[in-house]
Amino acid sequence: MEFMERTWHGRAVQIHKGSISELLKKIPEFGRYPFSVEEGIENEYLDLIARKPHLEDEGHVPVAAVSKEYGFVKHHEVIESVLSALANFVDNPRSLKAELQLSKYGARMWINFLLPNCKFDPGDGYPIVLQVNCLNSVDKSIAVRIHLSWYREESDTEMIGRGEKWYHTESFKTERIEEFLAYQFRRFSKEESLYKKWYETKLDWNSVVRWLNKTVANKWQGSTAVRAYHIAKTGIDVEVNGTYHIPKTEQEIHDTPTSEYPQTRLFEDRTEEKRQSVTYPYSNFKSVRLGRGPLELKNFDIVGTYCACVKKAESMSVVSSILRNGNTGPQTFETNVAEDVWRSGKARFIKVELIGVVPGLFTPVENVYHVSQVLSWIASQQETIQGQLERMGQIHGLMDALLKQEKLPLILRLGKEYKRSR
Repeated sequence: MEFMERTWHGRAVQIHKGSISELLKKIPEFGRYPFSVEEGIENEYLDLIARKPHLEDEGHVPVAAVSKEYGFVKHHEVIESVLSALANFVDNPRSLKAELQLSKYGARMWINFLLPNCKFDPGDGYPIVLQVNCLNSVDKSIAVRIHLSWYREESDTEMIGRGEKWYHTESFKTERIEEFLAYQFRRFSKEESLYKKWYETKLDWNSVVRWLNKTVANKWQGSTAVRAYHIAKTGIDVEVNGTYHIPKTEQEIHDTPTSEYPQTRLFEDRTEEKRQSVTYPYSNFKSVRLGRGPLELKNFDIVGTYCACVKKAESMSVVSSILRNGNTGPQTFETNVAEDVWRSGKARFIKVELIGVVPGLFTPVENVYHVSQVLSWIASQQETIQGQLERMGQIHGLMDALLKQEKLPLILRLGKEYKRSR
């Protein structure tokens, strides 16, 4: 699956990979200058932040106007402080494998690097590695931020961990980074044990659906809950394109075959001997807003490129051969089943487009750890950096809600324990 182009607060993002030494050369330098147009006349409250000549650009590029009280922290200063702190724990930190994300003109930076000595397999054969993340801006849009996460190479996802922030009104000290990293490295074995317990903790599928419908839909919207459901059940990511009501009257669907819907029929033959198929013309259905609770029943299944969601039609079943054969046209149901769905008036269809296979998942998910990886994948696929960071930071809270719902031991919860440690 190809990754989309990303933005950061409306600015395009460039992504570079290599060693830290190689990536440091790609990070521009910035300077602080008087905020003025004419020489000798300047703003007494503001300064100008500008990028110095960099690579093919020979001139200065203004990126922000900041208060005289603004604590100007350069990208190189942040990285060098972290590398200095890491030297106490890692051999030759400048050689570490890293990824650099820079906004247009380089005002915002996110660099992360893997610590290969801090690596383990939670139980599914796909190791996760401790990753150090450094974020900074010179345009006052974000604070200096150092946080750890667990990176899963197979799926290119991560679980965010503890972090430290320095707002640009505070002094930035390397000593705080050293103290923070030393404490986190001492916790390595505890976190390894926790994720292994997550892998060993089994979940009932209906419990996962109930959590998606209630917790994930409320926090991340109904369309994301549908997406998470599809990933958790099939291992395939989808994009929600719309929802449609089942027709409530005979006038809402064709009663004779047409060239567009050659299989369309009404419920004419209802006996067991004369049971026939019905195909609904989806394009004629009235579009409806996708609410917060899209997964209303256990009888919620995937057919081709459509999700069927039923509230009261207990007897609904979906023709699974359509899914196997990849039919993406109008979907077919047995007449007696379709009649129950139709008459209930509570059913709707959620139209989705298949995007691609999510790597490294075992579906349908059946343990706590793999549920967390569904959320990690969704967070990693956000179109904006700020959206990715926000959702990564919400994963542990969502997982805590699942553990609480299932009345699992407090020792398995992360979110509240993270807050206490900060």
